[in-house]
Amino acid sequence: GLGAWRNAQQQFAAYLLNGVDQPDFPEARMQSGLQSLRAALDATPKQEEPGAWAEMANWYGYALGLRGKRENRIESFNEALPFLREAVATFATREDELSAAHTRDSLCVALTGLGRMEKRGDLLAEAIDNCSQSVAYMQTNKIEDVLPIARTNLADAQKALAELNQ
Repeated sequence: GLGAWRNAQQQFAAYLLNGVDQPDFPEARMQSGLQSLRAALDATPKQEEPGAWAEMANWYGYALGLRGKRENRIESFNEALPFLREAVATFATREDELSAAHTRDSLCVALTGLGRMEKRGDLLAEAIDNCSQSVAYMQTNKIEDVLPIARTNLADAQKALAELNQ
């Protein structure tokens, strides 16, 4: 069914985007990963499956944030923000704090990138708020696998705001 297909698309995208932080990462793989995630997101009915939709929105927004960060693409950050904000709101409404924490971290990356590029302190403050909530939840609940990444993202957002305020 749809759930199995969505999971396969997600796994395929994760495979394609593995190594995205390497300088020689091929643009074609980035594009294919984004297309796979967008197809899964578009096929997921938001009203009937809000949790599944929010999960796919987080994956897609996170990948867009990676692309924005990697290629200095303002449009990638701008495209990511509405998906990530809505996913955070959906998870909060459903009281899915773990998924909200992961999505807040994705949102932090996109906000930091856009805030840095547009020199906007309001976006950087929002990034710090989201990163701080993500890190706090991960620390409290001992989510050790991604906590170092969330801490790095928080430090990056704080650094960007400090640089802007100099």
